[in-house]
Amino acid sequence: MNEQLLQFLSACKQNFDYFEGLERSYGYTKQHSLSWIIITILKLVFLSPIFACFLGWFLKLIYIGDYIDEFLGRNLFLGILIAISAIIIAIFTIRERKDDVSTVKSIEHIFSSPQYQSFYQQAASVLGEKYCTAHACGKFLEYISSGRCADLMMAKNIYEQELAQERVEKAIRDRISADIATEQREQSEKEATAAAERNRMNNN
Repeated sequence: MNEQLLQFLSACKQNFDYFEGLERSYGYTKQHSLSWIIITILKLVFLSPIFACFLGWFLKLIYIGDYIDEFLGRNLFLGILIAISAIIIAIFTIRERKDDVSTVKSIEHIFSSPQYQSFYQQAASVLGEKYCTAHACGKFLEYISSGRCADLMMAKNIYEQELAQERVEKAIRDRISADIATEQREQSEKEATAAAERNRMNNN
């Protein structure tokens, strides 16, 4: 019984590792999509002049830039270089955008596929939806394979106890951090007040 359960958990963990990785990639890509316009503008503003300087240096290196500079004039030549640089950067940025869109569509297709739905329903029927994660499956594997518990129900109980302990420890750490931050702020305020008082006395 345990051998079959371990095999099932191992398969679930591998699948959830994969799916959770896709979820992270999906979230990052969607976030990147929202900021795409801002990123594009920043690239054009800051990178175009730099790339234009490099392109101008390269043209002068092969003795073409000097002739173009003399023929067009310095300002027009520089403007053309910046425009060419902006077009090149825009092409690569749009290509990255297309890759992002393709990634999002691919991940959405995977999560809407019958294969994923079938796997998730099967995992949820055995583990419960609450435990359909790579982290939970990994912990269950650890508990059962080490002999720490005999079945899935015991593994869930141990898992919940550890989660509760982790929440308590996190709350304690957060409280300590908040207390330290408060002490540091109060100390800074005292030092600032003392410094202001010394300055006032010195001025008098």
